[in-house]
Amino acid sequence: MKRCIAMILFSAFLLSGCTDIRERRLPDLLAVDTGSPVRFAAHSTQDDSVITAAADTALQMPEALQNTDGTEISTGHLTMLAVSGDPCAVIESYLQAQYLAPTCKVLSVQCSACAMLKNGVMPAPAELQAAVDTGMLPCRTADTVIG
Repeated sequence: MKRCIAMILFSAFLLSGCTDIRERRLPDLLAVDTGSPVRFAAHSTQDDSVITAAADTALQMPEALQNTDGTEISTGHLTMLAVSGDPCAVIESYLQAQYLAPTCKVLSVQCSACAMLKNGVMPAPAELQAAVDTGMLPCRTADTVIG
């Protein structure tokens, strides 16, 4: 009986779709430049790196970044989105596609957010979060931007 229960639990684990986290990139800050093509830059604290990509539409972000980096992209840990251009169009499509949590902080950037992140001009995500928490940097959540 105990062996049967162990086999059932092991089978459930195999069917759950869990993968090794080292095979995934978990960006915490995503920069998007709207336009044609749409440009992306994602910062990951896993290895403190920034990857960049471009695509025809904003919804192609995970595939574009995955093609550049070679690892699966999971936006589940995304805490901040920096958008240059029209933030509402990006946020609405990302909320519908469940790439973005409604409580994700959104920054509207005047010039190229991707270039700022890639070149190190934009502060680190922890510094941005501290500025938002202290009120030094005005920031709204994704749901309030759309609302």
